[in-house]
Amino acid sequence: MKKTTEWFKNWFDSPYYHVLYKHRNHKEANAFISLLLDYLAPEKSAHFLDKACGRGRHASYLAKRGFIATGLDLSPNNIQYAHQKWGKIAQFQIHDMRLPYQKNTFDYVLSLFTSFGYFDNDKENLKVLQSALSDLKPGGTMVLDFLNVNWVEKHILEQDKKEVSGIQFCQKRQIKEGWIIKNIAITDQNEEFYFEEKVKAINADELKIMFADAGFKVNSIFGNYKLQPFDAQQSERVIIIATKP
Repeated sequence: MKKTTEWFKNWFDSPYYHVLYKHRNHKEANAFISLLLDYLAPEKSAHFLDKACGRGRHASYLAKRGFIATGLDLSPNNIQYAHQKWGKIAQFQIHDMRLPYQKNTFDYVLSLFTSFGYFDNDKENLKVLQSALSDLKPGGTMVLDFLNVNWVEKHILEQDKKEVSGIQFCQKRQIKEGWIIKNIAITDQNEEFYFEEKVKAINADELKIMFADAGFKVNSIFGNYKLQPFDAQQSERVIIIATKP
């Protein structure tokens, strides 16, 4: 069995990641972005930065809506795909989200669909917020979309199996030592692969403290993709809207 070491570098750059998640609901994601735009009410000249953009679905949608959009991701394969598919309407670059990209340049920085909490050291996770603050213009806004740890604890699916495009996936999930962990065993034409997803179990109160430590002012917290009020026990998501002073 082949096992990876640096999970976020290897898993997100793997073709199996995109096979497993190819059925993600793009219509629902675009509906969330539309609601978010209604709430934010950005100027038509607004420049959005999508950190950990994946294959660029959100940046491309923002570009189609007429905004300037830049997507950053650590995965060379993701950026290559995004550039080939959406490069005429948006910009894409390989970049580590812990590092500032272009200081005082962007009106909005987005971190969507749990693209946060990947690093072992809390200081490294804080750097993601600090880099976003650096990239934003004064008065700019960051949107962080993260899972609600309390909800996950109650609803975690410990194991499931599925077949996608002839490839077998077995997923096992657990919450252990402050991490939400998914172990993914893959069988493809009698060859086995193993990957892991790990996200720090950071609750909403801890996220608010991290935003304050990074220098942000938290304005609003929503609990789902319909932008309904956050409830610590019932909400599936923690969606934080914060501004740079």
